[in-house]
Amino acid sequence: MLFLTQTQSIRYHYDFNGNRTTTVLPDGRQINYLYYGSGHLHQINLDGEVVSDIERDKLHREIQRTQGALTSRYELDPLGRLKKQIAALNGVSESGKGKNKVAAGYGHTAVKRSYGYDKTGNLLHSSDQRTGTTHFEYDKLGRITQAGNERFAFDPAHNILSTNGQTVSDGLNAVTDNRIKHYNGISYYYDELGNLIHRELPNGEVQNYFYDLHDQLVKVEIFKKDGTKETWVYTYDALGRRIGKGRLNTENGNDILDSEIVFLWDGSHLLQEHNSDGLYTYIYTDQDSYEPLAQIRNWTDAEGESKQETHYFHCDQIGIPREMTDKDGNLLWFGDYYGWGKLKSETNITETAHQPFRLQNQYCDEETGLHYNFFRYYEPDAGRFVNQDPIRLWGGDNFYQFAFNAKTWIDPLGLSNTVPIQFGNNPNQIYHAFRHTDELGLDRERVKKAVIDDLSKCAHQVQPGKPFNKQIKVDGVDIQYTAFKLKDGTLNVGRIHGI
Repeated sequence: MLFLTQTQSIRYHYDFNGNRTTTVLPDGRQINYLYYGSGHLHQINLDGEVVSDIERDKLHREIQRTQGALTSRYELDPLGRLKKQIAALNGVSESGKGKNKVAAGYGHTAVKRSYGYDKTGNLLHSSDQRTGTTHFEYDKLGRITQAGNERFAFDPAHNILSTNGQTVSDGLNAVTDNRIKHYNGISYYYDELGNLIHRELPNGEVQNYFYDLHDQLVKVEIFKKDGTKETWVYTYDALGRRIGKGRLNTENGNDILDSEIVFLWDGSHLLQEHNSDGLYTYIYTDQDSYEPLAQIRNWTDAEGESKQETHYFHCDQIGIPREMTDKDGNLLWFGDYYGWGKLKSETNITETAHQPFRLQNQYCDEETGLHYNFFRYYEPDAGRFVNQDPIRLWGGDNFYQFAFNAKTWIDPLGLSNTVPIQFGNNPNQIYHAFRHTDELGLDRERVKKAVIDDLSKCAHQVQPGKPFNKQIKVDGVDIQYTAFKLKDGTLNVGRIHGI
């Protein structure tokens, strides 16, 4: 057996409102969550040491959080979308006035970004102090057609097409069974079950993929351009979660693993990974979110002394980490991305910086360039999955599709993309959506969360042109919401009332 069987336990504590107050790690350390009101998170700490203090506006939306020596501030538009974010040393204003310590080696401000959206909610442009301004364009269906200098085209089934001037009529760009064969210099080959089994990259590298009876990727053979070969193997638990990976070598006729990484899960969230550099524990912005907030690294130094340090993720509007800083506000890592979430460039300020995350709940495998996306693997060059959706038509008509774009859509489980849900597209519509539940004395954010959680599970039942009515319970009160599907696929909740 290549992978050793390991048994670890995680324990949880909850308050009377059902909010998780403590996660007890296998080694006994405790991640504690403090709330106010009916369940609004305002602090996360590890054994009493503050990881982050959170401030919210009158609508209980997060507008500020501490991340070590840095304070991250968020400006939202009237629809609650992120409009501007800045992370600076505590006491430093956006203009840089205040403390004279240099934050993260980039002036007084470690993070500074702004965003603009169109009327349908698509991201039109983002501005970053390091990478400048990037503009985005979309077609009438909300599919991305431009991201900076990148251009994208699709066939009627939403398969991405090469942008080398060829068209479907040429025959070279046609897609059968939604299985693309060529895209921008990459060649793809599939087995009879629709799993990607062979990929040829423009740099001459060739990768072969092998699956088990559950269509889970269990082995990859990588043939480098220089003639060398690597073999990587992967293992999963009974729930389909990847719990280990490693490079396979042969020594004295026996197969052995090196570069082994062991993963521990908290439900569908990656909680810990253990590799040669130590033990990494991940904390997220919210227990219902897959956006990473902090990384706790534990290791033993050369003198045998146990060490621990906290690193912080700084994510953009869709939850992709773009910077990492330490507790003193020093920059450890920063990166830029292509339109479908592939890392374009990165800078490691320190050798110990470890930033494996991409789109929400995606872990980048450096050996293949694929992103592990819980139930499937994501290929960021073409912005699609390497095998078919295990829930079939419940996830959409195209079994390989990720989403119309990676700027407003997420798919944390690799099953079906999360449909954008809005409660109107202007302040007046938002007011009328929640007017009745406000009069009932229900907390607006808890109503919003309950509707989103419920509607996300039954989004496939909402048909264009037909109102979708559903009854749910919020804090013991029965309510009903009405949703409509817009042309771009967005679900609009127009009215919520008591029954």
